[in-house]
Amino acid sequence: MAMEDVSLTPENIRRDEPENSGGGNRRRARSRAAGGIGVIVFIGSFLGSMLGPLANLPRAIESVETLQRRFFFPQMCVVGSNTILGEDLGMAQTWAEGFEENADVQVAIRGIGSTNGVRAAAAGECVNVLAMSEPMRDDQYDTLFSNQVNLDCAAEIGFDVIAFVTDINNPEQTIRSLMLRRILRGDVTNWSEIGGTATGGDVYDEPITIYYRPGSGTTDWILGEIAGLTEDTLPENANYVPCGSNGDCLDLTLSTPGALYWVSTAWMSTQPREFLRVIPIVTGDTRGQNPLSVTFDIDQYPNVLVRPLYLFVLGENPANQSARDFLNYVRSREGQLTLQETGYFTFFNRPPNTDVPLPPGFEPDPETGRVSVCQPTGDV
Repeated sequence: MAMEDVSLTPENIRRDEPENSGGGNRRRARSRAAGGIGVIVFIGSFLGSMLGPLANLPRAIESVETLQRRFFFPQMCVVGSNTILGEDLGMAQTWAEGFEENADVQVAIRGIGSTNGVRAAAAGECVNVLAMSEPMRDDQYDTLFSNQVNLDCAAEIGFDVIAFVTDINNPEQTIRSLMLRRILRGDVTNWSEIGGTATGGDVYDEPITIYYRPGSGTTDWILGEIAGLTEDTLPENANYVPCGSNGDCLDLTLSTPGALYWVSTAWMSTQPREFLRVIPIVTGDTRGQNPLSVTFDIDQYPNVLVRPLYLFVLGENPANQSARDFLNYVRSREGQLTLQETGYFTFFNRPPNTDVPLPPGFEPDPETGRVSVCQPTGDV
């Protein structure tokens, strides 16, 4: 018997399918859909792999610029007062970032205290700009000069208000300036001698512990201006205890009944208010002023607790012109806005009755009253 040829040719396949069947069409559609999905997945994966680097591009560019600045630009060292350069405030870091945008220099900030900054410069360390939260004393100027470190520029950059803080439970409302002097000199060593009483009428019988930061311009200012002392002449009968940073000192003040500490109000404004017990200092007929209060009136505040802040450009160094430019930037509107937002008073608006002592060669002209911020170019 002859067998029918049933080989699977394309014609036989098409002939064997029912005319009303859509199976072939569905299979072809699924095949095309699968291919389309594959293309979409590929494109999505490709774009995803590209978006990651693109999203990180600004950071990568910033890293390259940082490396370029670090390895190819000269370093300019700004050293000294923690009141000005402290990391907690971020003021100096903001200045550095703003200045570097238009200067081919790397600004290095190092807050170690005003007095320690003078010592570092005299010892030959990298100090192109010296920051001080007190006027430069004659002995400090002589120390720099005797170590062949000359002053190229000297200027005030703003003004700071100092306040005294004590432990939270201290009921004393104010301290008169003459009593504060007696406390610092060791003539008064217990709060009961001041007359403070607790809410229940009990005398606040706690010894006075005075915390201070060695090498700090704020310490030098308070000891010298109020008590006529230096760190080397602290009275033995007063309980002076050295501490590290402002944060460390505040922690100790809060945890020590009867403690007393002085600090810049700009720094205090960065701390939780519930941890601050400001004790106003009263002079003459003025009423007690809390510098952290919204009603603070600097005209009613003791002049001795308002001090100028300084930057000094040290001469004869590779970054000298950049250091001059940095000083000018800090004294510009942009630099002063940063200072004001941090909590200081700008040098544009000097507080009343505040003196600004300057080193020899930078005093105001007796006829015009003008001040030469920098020495003439070429005369360092």
